[in-house]
Amino acid sequence: MLSLTDRATAALTGLPEEALAAYLEARMEREADPPFCRLVRGEDALTLDALDGTALRAMVEARLTGAEGAATDTVAVAPALLRDGDPLSVALPKTRPTAPAPDAPAEIALIDAGIAFWNPGFLELEICSVGHLAPSGFGGIQQLTRAEIDTAVARGGTQEGDRTNRLMLAAAFPGSVHSNPPGRAPLVRPGRPAHGTAMLDAIGRKAPQGARVHALELPRAVLRDSTGIRMRTVLPLALAAVAGMAARAAGPTAPLRLVVLLAYGFPGGPQRGADPGFLRAVSEVIEALAARNIALELVLPTGNHLQGRGVAHLPAPAPGAARPPLTWRTLPGDHSNNRLELFHDPGAPELTLTAPDGARLTRGEGETFALIRSDDHVVGLVYTQPASDTIWRTEVILSGSAARRDRPGAPFGAWTLGLGGEGEARAYVRRDDSGYMDDRAAPFRPSWLEDPAYRARDARGLPGADDADHPDSLVRRAGTVSVLCTGEDARLHPVGARWEGGGESGPSIYAGLAASPGTTPETEAVDGPGPFIGMPLRGDGSTRLFRLSGTSVAAALRTGAKAAGQIPTSASP
Repeated sequence: MLSLTDRATAALTGLPEEALAAYLEARMEREADPPFCRLVRGEDALTLDALDGTALRAMVEARLTGAEGAATDTVAVAPALLRDGDPLSVALPKTRPTAPAPDAPAEIALIDAGIAFWNPGFLELEICSVGHLAPSGFGGIQQLTRAEIDTAVARGGTQEGDRTNRLMLAAAFPGSVHSNPPGRAPLVRPGRPAHGTAMLDAIGRKAPQGARVHALELPRAVLRDSTGIRMRTVLPLALAAVAGMAARAAGPTAPLRLVVLLAYGFPGGPQRGADPGFLRAVSEVIEALAARNIALELVLPTGNHLQGRGVAHLPAPAPGAARPPLTWRTLPGDHSNNRLELFHDPGAPELTLTAPDGARLTRGEGETFALIRSDDHVVGLVYTQPASDTIWRTEVILSGSAARRDRPGAPFGAWTLGLGGEGEARAYVRRDDSGYMDDRAAPFRPSWLEDPAYRARDARGLPGADDADHPDSLVRRAGTVSVLCTGEDARLHPVGARWEGGGESGPSIYAGLAASPGTTPETEAVDGPGPFIGMPLRGDGSTRLFRLSGTSVAAALRTGAKAAGQIPTSASP
């Protein structure tokens, strides 16, 4: 039987990013004392340190009882990323003598996974540094030597050389996708396209000859996390790390302008008004680098979720009437938690959850927290906290439906949510964006929103590009751009995708759509000669071409173009 327990009314302010989502993991007790980590911001460094489950529970439960809590420099918490508990600390680069001119040619940095930098098609690029985030014993980052990079490039033109290079990276970067932990299938392999390699090829299509490139491999643990918690925690650290790589390669005195492509992962979320902590952390790292005379710009894809049914616009209720209910469908056999965020006017409104079997759970107005239990087992939680001065967030997190260690998951099927309060509200599915299925016996299965009025195809029978054909649907395409593309920092450059062919052009059928008209990001041509045909790109260590689509490709093309000097861009508001 489902029930709500451990109800609280305390103000849940001041908690680090993702603390409550991590708290659910601790309360589900899949391990006796599950390990976590926390990102700590210092004056000259960012550090990922171990945090045990007991300490995390104490932090959150003190706040649930109304304790104010001491000021903390902890930016975010996440499930453990560290091997053997060693901290991962990345120092910010030292201040350079002069800042680069705004239109100076830029060096390029790629933060991704599976980067076969030795592909013979990349010889016109200068691979200056290759690294991987690592525990503190390696200074926060493991890097190949100049000789190792040159040797890998020299032997990269043969199958045997490609195989040798992959084994070399597996040994050099044991926490990356190039290594295979026992019992796990390889995440990258010859003959199959790897995301990072395709991004480097797309960069090279528009980058000037001889462009200097720095490649940072993300940890495997980040890529197999379907919740996005680890990515949000690691991203500020990765920016500092790749900036340090570029600074060391350029020498201590040369002006440094760096264009960074982060094309992996498109977290969903609010389009305006909210203030995601991880987005603030990203801007703070960029600002800290600017104070050190390093000009860093971040190029970002808008995301591929136009058709994902992950956004809903909830109208304000009529006087004396209830707001229309929202249907959220979860799937059986899911080993990832499902998360739905509701953004609304300030306050903690009443929230009613109706489970697939008809069980009804109501969290009262003014309550900010409750656990969802199935009999004696925790299977989810709901909480409300300020997202900014003007918008509050209510989030529902359900554990995956697949049972683990004799513990049940949340029921799967169509959940119905009724949100009280006044004013308009928006709902966003926190998407399962892993892309890499690390354990095929424990699959991630994404959830989505439903409305009978939603139309998947337009009048021509093609996938819809906007919401013109279903004006009465709660589920919308508007607002499907990545939350990373919603920051107001002019150094964040969102890029969408379009198709071109036969003298025609149009938005790609997958490219995320901004929430408001007139805020469409810049685009690059990816598909053609028609809307369903991707761009031929190298994806492994060979010269073979794979046809690939996605706003990641568009962002990579824009990154290469920006390296030659400033081009007109617009940041999404």
